Amino acid sequence: MAARRHMILTQGRSGSNFLVNSLNMHPSIVNYGEILGDWTPSSKIRKLMNSLGKDNNYFVEKMYESSALYYAGQGYSAMQRLKKNNKVREVNFKKKSDIECLGIKDFFMNIKKYDVEKFILDNTDVSIIYLYRGNLLKRYISLLNMRTKGVVHTSSKNHQFEKITVNVTDMMECLEIYSRNKQYESELMSKLSHPVLNLNYDDCFESPETLQHMLNSVFDFLQVNKLSLISQHKKILPRSLMQLIDNFACVENALKNTEFEVYLE
Repeated sequence: MAARRHMILTQGRSGSNFLVNSLNMHPSIVNYGEILGDWTPSSKIRKLMNSLGKDNNYFVEKMYESSALYYAGQGYSAMQRLKKNNKVREVNFKKKSDIECLGIKDFFMNIKKYDVEKFILDNTDVSIIYLYRGNLLKRYISLLNMRTKGVVHTSSKNHQFEKITVNVTDMMECLEIYSRNKQYESELMSKLSHPVLNLNYDDCFESPETLQHMLNSVFDFLQVNKLSLISQHKKILPRSLMQLIDNFACVENALKNTEFEVYLE
């Protein structure tokens, strides 16, 4: 029997890496993560198919269907884990026959850029997990923190946070881009007749308890047994924007009387 299919549709800096890694800890789930971007290992396969006259919708379909691509992905993942940990027990290689639910994750901007909306709309059996971050300003600050400090997330209890100085011009440009992308997200989501699970980053990543509640909701949605995970994931950034931003007064002044003022807390 073919595995059920799912897709995580998301934005950058919205917790999707954590979700993909957690799903892949489940013995009955595989999620390939991002497959469309030029920086992904699968991009070589996508470009090869394009050179043979196949479009990106065909490529996505084959990523779900092909056993050869499945085992290539499992092999690549195993090699990466071995390089990182040098421990065979960390490999987590799964036979396709054991998989109940197979999926991918990608960003809305890639769905639009690589023109794979048709695949999504034509395949209403694919369960959609919509993971989003409502506060666009905090999303921008998270991105800025990653750019300047190179930290995505941490499990360290001793992580020391340093305030971030915001370039107001860059902030406004990014918020404008986020706003346009958010309009496309809303348009695409409104077209779907699929099963959809909506997950708000701010609610789900509040605490270890809310993280586990989120995962339980996802496992139920994907119709697999619940798995209790011990997460070391910790938020890097404080919740208050005044604690986050060194030049908060400048940021506040720039956002006043704009559509983005709502993101000030």
